[in-house]
Amino acid sequence: MPDPTTASVSTRPREEITAFPPRWGFFKGFLTGVVIEVPAIAFAVWALAQLGVGNPEVPFMRVLRLTAVFAASRPCSRRRASDGSRPTHRSSTAAAGGAR
Repeated sequence: MPDPTTASVSTRPREEITAFPPRWGFFKGFLTGVVIEVPAIAFAVWALAQLGVGNPEVPFMRVLRLTAVFAASRPCSRRRASDGSRPTHRSSTAAAGGAR
């Protein structure tokens, strides 16, 4: 059996190593959500309705439309304040010693 070889480790400083953001990352994630995740969630909701958890008379396309609407909506806590400032999260305020 041959002797195992060791991997060479780079000794370059971190300033030379650059990280590039993924190309078209947002659009790839968006298309994955539209093509795979939204129909999968809609099918799960429709299947549960067929098993008696919801209204079995609702057609699949209506469930798909509602799933797409709720998947595209943003939660209210992520919206910016009226003055344009970013919202503060409760955990960051509490960690800084602020009131709860």
